[in-house]
Amino acid sequence: MIELPLPYGISSSETARELLRIWSSGEETLVNIDGALNTPAMCGRLIVDVAICIARDYIATGTYDGTVEDALYRILSAVDAELSMPSEEELQEQLAEMMKDQNLSESKSEN
Repeated sequence: MIELPLPYGISSSETARELLRIWSSGEETLVNIDGALNTPAMCGRLIVDVAICIARDYIATGTYDGTVEDALYRILSAVDAELSMPSEEELQEQLAEMMKDQNLSESKSEN
């Protein structure tokens, strides 16, 4: 199991609190959420805060060659694209409907 170190400055802060722990098991993403995040709105705000922190880190570490604003825009654009994609279940439903329509069309043309 591979864990990341604590962020700089956290070990000396008595008020620091871990709010979110995210793990990738290879096939799925697993999350533990602190009870302080007790509303969807609070989680939404945290997601934005995390995106901002990631954008800043990309620039600070030289991982991304651009501005913080550009990195944040690209992160949020990727989130938007991911949210816009149909789920596996929706794709299967669409495929079943297309197959049904295809079968109906073929039946009509045979008559």
